[in-house]
Amino acid sequence: MPWYVACFWIVSALLVIAAWLRGGWHERMVTTTLFVGVVLTRLARSPLAIRYHQLEWRIMVLDLITFAIFVLVAVRSERRWPLLAAALMVPSLLAHLGRLINPGFHANGYSIAGLTTYLLLPVLAAGIWRTPSHTGASARGHGSARAS
Repeated sequence: MPWYVACFWIVSALLVIAAWLRGGWHERMVTTTLFVGVVLTRLARSPLAIRYHQLEWRIMVLDLITFAIFVLVAVRSERRWPLLAAALMVPSLLAHLGRLINPGFHANGYSIAGLTTYLLLPVLAAGIWRTPSHTGASARGHGSARAS
């Protein structure tokens, strides 16, 4: 396994732990969805000899589900980072669409679109880092009876 893939797995796992320890429902939902999606993608991939030489239906379905969950979180959130997380899924979806429209779409172009997943890691880290602390978050964010 290349070093950057190992780093991705380690950072992803640490972000899930951080989200569950420090984050709110936004961070927990997105980090857990990403991690489960990545694990399932590893299991759903075609054998290496034919990987990305045809439409990867199972991966496309996983990407669509992940995107839908990210959009759902973004729509229900007052924060901006979930929208960026959802937007970073779009290149993967467009690659699936490209392969669907043009079966001759080059395998390298198809496979490289998934690299935007790496860009999700700093977005998730920033989202977790910027989560208001649980003590006093409701008083700061929504006003309190004492403040009026």
